Amino acid sequence: MASRKDYHLLAAALREERPGATWSANKWVQWMLDCRAVAKALALDNPRFDKEKFLNACGWDDIPEEYDA
Repeated sequence: MASRKDYHLLAAALREERPGATWSANKWVQWMLDCRAVAKALALDNPRFDKEKFLNACGWDDIPEEYDA
């Protein structure tokens, strides 16, 4: 099982790869899919995993409105 430190490390890596506001829609969609895939894998590894908290740590809480799905 991954540790909290591992979760922080993964979220930081995904946050670093977060597209900029002027990037293409395709880049945003791919980044969002990547974040969701990692969150899903971590949730399968740990039933107490907080997916919403993890996604926000990735930068999910500040997605431009046009990409927020």
